[in-house]
Amino acid sequence: MYQLHQTSPAFDQREYMDIHQRQVDFAVKAAEEADFFRKWTLLWRSITLSSLDDNNCYKPYCRYIKTLDFRNLLMMLEDQKFLGAVRKAFFAGALKPFHFPKKEHNRLAVDTVATVSAIGDAVTAKTTLLEEIAGHISPGFLPRWIARSPKLQSLVLWRGDALANGAGESIAKHCDQFRNLTIHDWQMPDADESFANFLNELPANKLAYFEIISQNTIGKLSFEALGRHKSLQHLDLGSLNQEAVSNLNALKACTELQTLKLDDSYGSVQLESSNNDVFLEVVEWLSSCGQLRDLRLKGLFDGPAILSRVLYSPTVKLTMLSLEGYTVRHTSAQLFHSALSEQQSLEAVWLKGNGEDTTPDDLQIMVEALCNLRNLRELALRDVSDEFQEDHIINLALNLPLLEEFWTSGDAVSREVLGPLAGLKNLKTLTLNAMTEFTMEAIMDFLAKLDPQTQRGFNLNLMAQDPDHDLAEMEQDVIREFIRANLEGRFEFVLWRDADISDSEDD
Repeated sequence: MYQLHQTSPAFDQREYMDIHQRQVDFAVKAAEEADFFRKWTLLWRSITLSSLDDNNCYKPYCRYIKTLDFRNLLMMLEDQKFLGAVRKAFFAGALKPFHFPKKEHNRLAVDTVATVSAIGDAVTAKTTLLEEIAGHISPGFLPRWIARSPKLQSLVLWRGDALANGAGESIAKHCDQFRNLTIHDWQMPDADESFANFLNELPANKLAYFEIISQNTIGKLSFEALGRHKSLQHLDLGSLNQEAVSNLNALKACTELQTLKLDDSYGSVQLESSNNDVFLEVVEWLSSCGQLRDLRLKGLFDGPAILSRVLYSPTVKLTMLSLEGYTVRHTSAQLFHSALSEQQSLEAVWLKGNGEDTTPDDLQIMVEALCNLRNLRELALRDVSDEFQEDHIINLALNLPLLEEFWTSGDAVSREVLGPLAGLKNLKTLTLNAMTEFTMEAIMDFLAKLDPQTQRGFNLNLMAQDPDHDLAEMEQDVIREFIRANLEGRFEFVLWRDADISDSEDD
């Protein structure tokens, strides 16, 4: 009892000190965030004030702005800290006309869309050097803002309907340097027709870069209108719907592409079997793209079948190839893997798909083809390699001497793979999602063979270590310290988790 009485106050004091320190840390962090937010509001207030004609006490900041990102302004207005005194101070004085209140959940909030539109209208009247406009812009405002921006090169729009009402005509009249367009989503029923109209309003060969990121309903009309722009070098079509995928052949006039990314949201359109004419036109189109260097297909049911033909084209010289969402055991996948060897110019290959129930022949075809790509710098095999054995990984390591980044899954692998992997003298990142059975000694021996100069910054990621070969915290710390001190790199360690067992336990 006496001893407990003596130690308890010391323990309570340490606990108190820990709680106090956490409170201090929290207070410091909160103060830093508040100060950052205050500067954020002051910046936008100053920019807006500088656009007003009757403002003589501010320098004309907006005249020198080259990028105007209204996403940043919208985030500020929607932030929970934009309340009370902060909001009142922002809209004080000359900025009072920019405050558009609205009722929301029985309280007064800011109509952010109206406020952003009003501030944008004022600021763009003075931003004569503007090169990029970005954000959620209401339809009807953009054509006028474009007309005020003769140096405009790029638009990054949250929704495509901002292009309505003559944005293309405004670009054609005022913006000789315009080249780049990015749209986040465009799901309106008239999106295909509206986008085609915009593209046709532009002078021919105007666009160099186009990307649509999320859900959209563009399709055949837009694809045909994109064909007017032989200048198009980068085309990224994300989240395509079934109708769009069924009309990919309408892109056949886009033959000067250097980068092409096609993402099918559904993966259900089977062109080769149900619409073979379209399938063959897509193959012919891609096979004719002599400037194409970066090709990425995601979710396309016929992705392997298309590539199994395109890769044989003597016109195509790829440096980057990505295929995602296919099944290794299908015949079309075998044909695709065999065709990989034809693209000796490849420097990066990313494959992701279903690697279950594969046969030894399936894996052998894949590995042999990849081993022939002697110029590979990056190789990422996600899930397609789930049934890899040690010899598959060893063969890749022995035949791809230029690898800098290597990511693979696989079955159980022992330290036998580490010797060949250590022979990759350019390797900077190694990620093994196979069930590794490495000891600390084996890992340390591997790391000791790496070159501290040429492989500085090396990252080792063991993402599925066999639980029967778990490393103690102290062993992990020794490895981390060694890789940090000798290679300035990082070590990530994760034990393998049986998803089926965990799921059943949760149930």
